[in-house]
Amino acid sequence: MFELFCRFREKFGRDPETDDPVFFDPHADEPTPLPEEALNQMWERLADAMVCQGEMTAETAYAMKKTGLLVTEQTEYLLSRSQRDAWKRGPY
Repeated sequence: MFELFCRFREKFGRDPETDDPVFFDPHADEPTPLPEEALNQMWERLADAMVCQGEMTAETAYAMKKTGLLVTEQTEYLLSRSQRDAWKRGPY
């Protein structure tokens, strides 16, 4: 997260404010959210990297890519009951 903060400061010459996007378009002159396609690609690369580093199973990465969710014991409570059921039920 610190790296994102530094990149924002370097790009826009100021610290991010509460309404600024965390993942911003590096080609925009103003803080602009990263386009959806780029965000999806980043999400998929993250899942792949976590599998390569042994931090998650290929099945979990597949579910992450298909649902757009990353569910762990620490984050499961943030989901609605139907989201938790869908995550556990699979297949994706």
